[in-house]
Amino acid sequence: MPRGRPMAKLSRSKILLLSVLVSVVVWFVCDHLRISPTKSVGYRIFLKAKLDTGEKVGRNDYVAFDHLVPDGKNIHELKMVACLPLDELVVTQEGIPAFFCNGVFVGRAKIRTPSGKLLPIFQYNGRIPEGKYFVFGAHENSYDSRYYGFIDGSLFMEKLWPVL
Repeated sequence: MPRGRPMAKLSRSKILLLSVLVSVVVWFVCDHLRISPTKSVGYRIFLKAKLDTGEKVGRNDYVAFDHLVPDGKNIHELKMVACLPLDELVVTQEGIPAFFCNGVFVGRAKIRTPSGKLLPIFQYNGRIPEGKYFVFGAHENSYDSRYYGFIDGSLFMEKLWPVL
């Protein structure tokens, strides 16, 4: 028989308390955290809150939304808001396209996917229409507004805060 302290018996009340504690933790994780399946925004774990209808989001806020991509699939995305309605968006055309919001560099577009397919580059110069947003992912292979254009703010379902 091993030496040391004997293992304490857990009473029913301790088991019940432990079960409740584990249940609360699982509920919190499922209801308040969002995990990004990709590295596109630079973070993997976010606290989330449902956006109410008409609630505004700001520049550099993270949002979750569903988006229809060219192959016909509806995907769930997490992106950072880079430009707001009525901001000035400029896309340079020399060499690799670069995107500027109110004169501040946002990022460059890639011409091809990692597998070699040509990417459609969003072409726009001017004020962003009311209710529309330019969203961005920090990862070099992020599929975002540089390729598919503006996202309607009514599609934003959640506001996110990075944790890790």
